[in-house]
Amino acid sequence: MKTILSLLLAAVTLNLHAQTADTMAVPVTFVVLDEAPLFPGCEGAEDEERITCFSEKAEAFVQKLLRYPEQARKSRKEGVVFVSFTVNTEGRIENVRLNQASSAPGYGLEEEALRAVALLPAMLPARLANKPVAFTYTIAVPFRLEKAAKGSAEK
Repeated sequence: MKTILSLLLAAVTLNLHAQTADTMAVPVTFVVLDEAPLFPGCEGAEDEERITCFSEKAEAFVQKLLRYPEQARKSRKEGVVFVSFTVNTEGRIENVRLNQASSAPGYGLEEEALRAVALLPAMLPARLANKPVAFTYTIAVPFRLEKAAKGSAEK
């Protein structure tokens, strides 16, 4: 039984309208994959569990690599940075960039989030019609001073 991934079995193109000062249309394309990318450690996961495992493992990997920027720590700045990236057809990470949804927290948080996400490991690529395809994903990278203090105390 396929659930979330099979609900979107056909390629569907939607035009979503973002409400901004200018009210501009943003085209978004959704394609259902046969298989989401396989993050190392998710080998036993199937269907919707595979994307959940991918998300959890990728977020945990990035959190372990994060170094709270000194400028942000001194200024007591926190925030969430949204980073998009692509798992290419070979399973490598590429096109790591800030997502438009990110508000600009500054103080080096964006640069650190980009650095950590770019270090994600290679994985098995997504598949569509039994062929590898590129998969773009957005991850939220939270920066919280309380977590940073705990992490430095444990080291």
